[in-house]
Amino acid sequence: MALGDQFRSGPNQDINDPTSLIELSYVFQQTSDSFGDFLRISDTQNLDDFDGDPIVNVSIPLLLEDGSTSEYFASGITTSGEVFIYDTSLWATALIITHINLPERFRDYWAEINNTINQLNNFVSSTDIPPEGPVIADLGDGRIRTHGSLGGEDFDLGIFDPTSPYDTPSWSGSGPVNYNSGTYPQLLNEITNLNISLFQQEWDTIYLYDSLKDSNGSVLSLFVSFGKGIDFVPPQIERWIQIYNYTEDDIDIDIDGEATIITGNAASGRGVFSIAEIRDLNDFPPNLLLDSSYSSYDIATGSGPGSVIYSRTVTVPSEKSVFIKVRASIGTTFGSPFAGNVSVEIEDQAISDNISV
Repeated sequence: MALGDQFRSGPNQDINDPTSLIELSYVFQQTSDSFGDFLRISDTQNLDDFDGDPIVNVSIPLLLEDGSTSEYFASGITTSGEVFIYDTSLWATALIITHINLPERFRDYWAEINNTINQLNNFVSSTDIPPEGPVIADLGDGRIRTHGSLGGEDFDLGIFDPTSPYDTPSWSGSGPVNYNSGTYPQLLNEITNLNISLFQQEWDTIYLYDSLKDSNGSVLSLFVSFGKGIDFVPPQIERWIQIYNYTEDDIDIDIDGEATIITGNAASGRGVFSIAEIRDLNDFPPNLLLDSSYSSYDIATGSGPGSVIYSRTVTVPSEKSVFIKVRASIGTTFGSPFAGNVSVEIEDQAISDNISV
């Protein structure tokens, strides 16, 4: 867009054709505005808040006919296609563009904009997801199905790149007057190369639960689980509890369960099992037949009156999710009397139920 370069004489430019300096000012101001928006997002930790202040207000000093100096601010420059729109009358009446120290002014602008990267911080914000249910379904023959959620959190993660400022260029020329015809093109090139990217990741951790109580006939049973059963035919996402590790270090997730038979014969069974699969963010396992290289299946069982107390810790690498399903159950095929209770827990979230027939 620097169409007026043919009018350049030496390091300066004819006052009647300031196209290169207008372009330089415009691009610097646009970058300043953009970096200001990134800083605002970092400060507010809100990925939708782009209402930032410019890092710098770019201006060029113009010497007017009456001897005064007017700062021409780049915020007043717009574009239409490849044409810059600005106050041409002001520039036409100016006697000279004050070039003394002008490259140094733009190098200072560059340094201040570049230093913004030092002020950007990756962040994670969350919004509470309210509980849902319980939804209770009477399936007949003494079977009651209950499902819902304990709620959870909706997460947003903002990641800035780069995480440290760019190296300062080896500037062409040094001021106030020792610069050359390559100085302004270099300034334009270096500000164009100054970029920030913002990566956004979103995920939910929702503690969905499922339970089934059968209290009639000779087959008596009870289970509770985090994550819904494969026989429940929910959306695949509802079968798992996802916990994502957005930190730079490994994290440990505790999974616990207990299955207790209070009254029952020796053939009664009790057990707790869990599945924990490490995968990429939001890459929900397609089914319960997991890839053995990534899944971890664990179970504890017992029979007759007594308790199975279950506990395990799953280590989640940085930038990976663990997908968890944990179930505690008791049952007998010899009818009443039968009583007991079950519970499961992931971190500080727990559900439980009991049966007595």
